[in-house]
Amino acid sequence: MQRKADDRNIPIDLLRTAVAIAETGSYTKAARELGLSQPAVSLQVKRLQKLFVGEIFDVSSGRPQLTAYGEAIIDSGRRILGINDDLLSLANVKPHGANQIIVGLHNSIASQLHFRLFKSLTFDRGREIVFRNLSSYSLLRGLEGGYIDIALLIDPVRSPPVAVLEWWEPLHWVKGPGFAIDLSKPLALVSFPGGLSDRMAIGALKRIGLRYRTAFVSTQINSRLAAVRAGMGMMVLAERAITDEVVIANEVDLPELPRVRCGIYLRHELERSQVEWVIDALEAELRPREQHELITAQPRKLAVVKSR
Repeated sequence: MQRKADDRNIPIDLLRTAVAIAETGSYTKAARELGLSQPAVSLQVKRLQKLFVGEIFDVSSGRPQLTAYGEAIIDSGRRILGINDDLLSLANVKPHGANQIIVGLHNSIASQLHFRLFKSLTFDRGREIVFRNLSSYSLLRGLEGGYIDIALLIDPVRSPPVAVLEWWEPLHWVKGPGFAIDLSKPLALVSFPGGLSDRMAIGALKRIGLRYRTAFVSTQINSRLAAVRAGMGMMVLAERAITDEVVIANEVDLPELPRVRCGIYLRHELERSQVEWVIDALEAELRPREQHELITAQPRKLAVVKSR
């Protein structure tokens, strides 16, 4: 006998409500943000706690505070919401025409790099360039599904179809120039729930037992960079995503961050000659400065690599 759907699936709206409460610190603010009534928010929390058979929030102080159990649920909920929202951005994407090249760029790339890539790729070559700015998970699905032609991925969960070039990218803690770090207090994080920065930052902090709090939340990299620049908090960035407006935090002993695998990848059955000039543009901006950082590089058939 088939079980009810609720036994196997977590309603996404319940997770979204719980994450909103955790980030705003208030049922009322979460209700306002989600366009719900406060009783509706309270009911959704009760449903979620019944589903998980445990308390997510402690309201004994008058404000909802995450329990230890709740922290684990919210961390996973943020990742689920991030993937859900990325997939929604691909809804109704139609198969592209023969005259189009779909280029995917990881959503941690800031506007300066976007500008240089847009400028080099959008002049007339008789082909229309369409850009997708998404997470590595969604870009990987696009390559595997054949609706993205070529993509820059950071920390993919599995090997993409065809690797043109792969390298190890250092990660850094970054902050605004005037931001003072006090490790005796919870570290203020500028957050994208479920994103690379959150996963690496929170994982590193938990490994050494440092406390943290969410100071600002946005899915947009440029909004997060503005918050960091203004001194609202810190975030983790891949080396190529760091702009001149933020600085690497190295004045205190923050937890060490891993290097992440990055690469330029193609979908299966794509003739490389069709996108060789796109590869040239991506490599000109992204190729590692040190050869020892390279993981793989497939032999090129046409053009010479333009290194920085």
